[in-house]
Amino acid sequence: MIHKTKSDACSLYVEQLEPRQMLSTVTIEAFGYTGEEVMVVTAGETELLREVVPSSQEGSFTFDVDDSLSFDDLRINFVNDLYEPGVKDRNLSIRRYVFDGINHILKAPNVFSTGTYVPGRGVEPGYDLGSILHQNGYIQVQDFGSGEIDFNGNTWQVSRPFSPDQISVDPEYNELVVNGSGGEISLSRQIKFEPGALVKLTVDAWRNQIYGSIDNAGVGAGVDFCDAEGNELPSFFNFDLNDNAMDPSNRVQSNQFTAPANATSAFLWIWVGETSDDTLVPLRLTDLRLETVDLSQDVEPPVVTISGSPELNVFSVGNGESAAVFNLRITDNFQVPPTPDAILSSIQVELIDPEGRVYLPRISSYSDFGGRGDIFFVYYRLDNFPSDGSPLVEGDYSVRLIGGTLADARGNFAPDQIVATIPVVDNRV
Repeated sequence: MIHKTKSDACSLYVEQLEPRQMLSTVTIEAFGYTGEEVMVVTAGETELLREVVPSSQEGSFTFDVDDSLSFDDLRINFVNDLYEPGVKDRNLSIRRYVFDGINHILKAPNVFSTGTYVPGRGVEPGYDLGSILHQNGYIQVQDFGSGEIDFNGNTWQVSRPFSPDQISVDPEYNELVVNGSGGEISLSRQIKFEPGALVKLTVDAWRNQIYGSIDNAGVGAGVDFCDAEGNELPSFFNFDLNDNAMDPSNRVQSNQFTAPANATSAFLWIWVGETSDDTLVPLRLTDLRLETVDLSQDVEPPVVTISGSPELNVFSVGNGESAAVFNLRITDNFQVPPTPDAILSSIQVELIDPEGRVYLPRISSYSDFGGRGDIFFVYYRLDNFPSDGSPLVEGDYSVRLIGGTLADARGNFAPDQIVATIPVVDNRV
């Protein structure tokens, strides 16, 4: 600090500052499945925090650490696992990890964990396994720094250090070559997108089966969406690339869907599982992209057909009553309405028996195929059928879509039509 002296206002002297410790602030949000789970945060051999986390809602734990530590120095440990079948199962879920104001996504290629259960493989260590510890273990965000590779003008972040025989670019065929030798490995890159828009995910890839079994490792590619808090949204879209080996006709796959409206970021990813020493089946990828679909080219209305069994199934429901069910399948070459309510609140369907009587079925349920955008199922039911108490009329029933009640996202209305003529099947007992 600089002071003027009393004796000479123009003279200066310097007073040394007292030593000050600079700190970084850490916030961890977590919860346990029983409320007994103990979370311990460590840096090397030093314990920084030990807490019992709640089970009813996320507990938020904020503490300071010396600024000599970085985000990748900290391990979040689960230390008191207990499993009593049918009685108790302790698990620790880490929802957020914020270091000096930066939220680090915990389901990412640079996050290593032990103690996480992987479906089909059991509990094993690895990268990008999620943020739940099912057994004693830890989660640690890692900084790979130069763990990246440039391909087709884009920089891909790699989950771990790699050698040229594990990841490389083949300039002759312009393919990114990824091999699972040395452990599972994943690549990702952040992309721009329009929330709530119709998008198309496309992958152009194949597996070069040089030797060994193609089933020795899982291979996939896809896109993950995250909200403003950095939490991965439950809707995700991916391709299983295990089977398209040596099959050029199957190397290009695409999937059309609506991007989550509450997403603020998205990441394309490629994942190759670990392969054994006697297997060499690298993934060769030409392209993985997410693009917005231009709806201005959509001039065709949605198409409605009967789904599943092409029949009107009549069955007993008890108390001497019966019901009937049938299903409709709605498809569009671009996009059906982006929300289920846009279909369910407007579509009108009639069922007409062979004698011309009209019934108005109710919607019992629906499926949007995980938000794909180009397909939708509506399941109809008629209670107390026939509703007027008359005998069941045998023969073919007509399913009519009333015109002007079903449109796609572009506003193209399906015309008034008899969707199908279906036979009645009496399964009453």
